[in-house]
Amino acid sequence: MNASETSQFPPNKLVTVVGNRPQFIKMTAVNNELERRGLEHFIIHTGQHYDHQMSGVFFDELSIRRPDIQLSIGTINHGAMTAELLEKIEKIFIAIKPKCVLVYGDTNSTLAAALAAVKLRIPVAHVESGPRLGSLETPEEVNRILTDHVSTLRFTCDEPSVLNLKREGITSGVIKTGDVMYDVFLENIPKQSVRAETKKKNDTIYMTLHRPQNVDDLDCHLKIIEFIRNAKASVIFPMHARTQAKALEFGLMEQYQLLENIKLTGPLGYLNSIESIMKSDFVITDSGGVQKEAYFGGKLSMLMLPTTPWPELEESGWLTLGGWVRDGNIQEAFQKMRSRVKPSVAPKFFGSGKSATIIVDALIEHGFL
Repeated sequence: MNASETSQFPPNKLVTVVGNRPQFIKMTAVNNELERRGLEHFIIHTGQHYDHQMSGVFFDELSIRRPDIQLSIGTINHGAMTAELLEKIEKIFIAIKPKCVLVYGDTNSTLAAALAAVKLRIPVAHVESGPRLGSLETPEEVNRILTDHVSTLRFTCDEPSVLNLKREGITSGVIKTGDVMYDVFLENIPKQSVRAETKKKNDTIYMTLHRPQNVDDLDCHLKIIEFIRNAKASVIFPMHARTQAKALEFGLMEQYQLLENIKLTGPLGYLNSIESIMKSDFVITDSGGVQKEAYFGGKLSMLMLPTTPWPELEESGWLTLGGWVRDGNIQEAFQKMRSRVKPSVAPKFFGSGKSATIIVDALIEHGFL
């Protein structure tokens, strides 16, 4: 289905807009709850992540029904991408007249859909509202702040997110639901737990890196390679498309491939990613979602950002901040994390696995379904 074929859609329905890997995962729980209750809704896939390993595989393995409308968007700069998405999504909204637009997280797709909706006076419901890094250095921070301020309903994962919104003057339409990613994790972990219980001679690190500050210059990659070489552990490293492109640009793929302790792959689907986390002893990431998945799986993790949107993970001892790769010493930060005693308690920071039920109940209560 393309953007021009919209006449078959009856107006006044809930429309979900997603565009990248984390959003497909987050959508799963809510989509399943809507389907369970027989509630009609439409899915627009913006194409921000468009190849099979970053998109189609998640629809397949998580049994999400295919999008009703599939857009195509090129790999372009943030401003141009947001503008192109805004134009395309606005045309669709004018044609299908959504009753409410449901968005997830903090991508360019999220912001474009929220802006298109609010300018057409369509209510916006934002899942994973409120997390803050406290810096506009990342485009995701800009996206989430703007989306929160134009939304009608703001579904938060945790208490710090509620407090962040309150500091910005937002108190209405804020509903603490817990984390839909935890819903999905609990649903799928039984499929992975048996395979994950394997004995290993050495520690295993699961590592994902994709942010520009961590992979966009030569020195970053040299630091990553040196870290892996000296880690004294096996390293599972699924390369994000951006990371691989930069490694190829710098002529470093062979150096990665020659490392004896690395398992180098392309992007993993959700189930393989969770299985790899469960098989690992430690997780190193710059992903907002993977740091939570590590926590869900009871793994110590190191976040390669200066701060975390989920401060309770650091405060409770489950997460260590490594800073940007470009600015610091990965090995030193990793040893700090490795020497930590794993906390004996993992509090329910992100709810009990019933977030999707709370979200759908709220959408019904506000007349959006």
